[in-house]
Amino acid sequence: MSVEVRIGIVGILLAMALCVPLGAEEPQRSAAGIVFRSDQGGEERLDGLYRMELDGSKVKRLVANERDVLHFAVHPSGKRIAYVCDPTDIENFELHLLDLATAKETEIHRGIRYAPVWSRDGSRLAFMHCTSKWRIRLTNPDLVVARPEQSHVGGDGAPSWFPDGKSIVFQSNRTGSLELFVADTTTGEAKPLTSTKEAESVPEVSPDGRWIAYVRAGDVWVMRSDGSGARNLSKNERRDDGIAWAPDSQRLAFVSHRNDKPDLYLATVKTGELSRLTRHDSADHSPAWSPDGTRLLFVSERDGNEEIY
Repeated sequence: MSVEVRIGIVGILLAMALCVPLGAEEPQRSAAGIVFRSDQGGEERLDGLYRMELDGSKVKRLVANERDVLHFAVHPSGKRIAYVCDPTDIENFELHLLDLATAKETEIHRGIRYAPVWSRDGSRLAFMHCTSKWRIRLTNPDLVVARPEQSHVGGDGAPSWFPDGKSIVFQSNRTGSLELFVADTTTGEAKPLTSTKEAESVPEVSPDGRWIAYVRAGDVWVMRSDGSGARNLSKNERRDDGIAWAPDSQRLAFVSHRNDKPDLYLATVKTGELSRLTRHDSADHSPAWSPDGTRLLFVSERDGNEEIY
């Protein structure tokens, strides 16, 4: 069973998906539960969208498996979910909005759309949009992040919102190498945050907006929101990825491959201290924080199948 997991809390989204991580805001008491993507419905091994309580009970299928759900994002209110599905036509990935109270679904974009990410206040969506090249696109109002038209440019991706909604950080190879950029969400104007010989990718803005965690040449790095003070947190000769910020913005969980298979590690931003969280012969990945920052959800293959722990 393939699994992608996110925790939806009213007023908070604490998540780390297989591809599209999101940020977090201060938690409130009412919970939307755990939303996850799984092929347990059995229709040709396609992934549907499911929801369950924080204790794992009351599993409910939200979106059937007839069309493969590729990515999703829970609204900060916990009341809506944006998701991308594949209606068997790769030229027409559809971006839908699901109202959890009414079960009403609305198609809001058609074409090759990918990886939706809500702004922290839930008023806008960022997502990847492809015509001939990948671009970052925003809704409400509609805006395409500006970029040069260069023949070698493959695309922009992995957007992450700053808490005030005025800017996003994303990865791009618009200069010929993979670097991080920040874009104004009103004008779409983008400027570089990094310029190194190594590839930088999958940026994650901390909940307080002071830090950006990202992957550089296979290691997890952190820098200030203006791009200064870059530091290597994981210092690993093998690949690290899967970054998930704690609600306090002082710690981050990530996935490390330093032990020949994926394990979860914890890094303290201030001191750089590392702690290994999982020790199992199976693959552990996709960490997601509880609202109070004391526990982690994750996906593991320790019973021979991908499940949520």
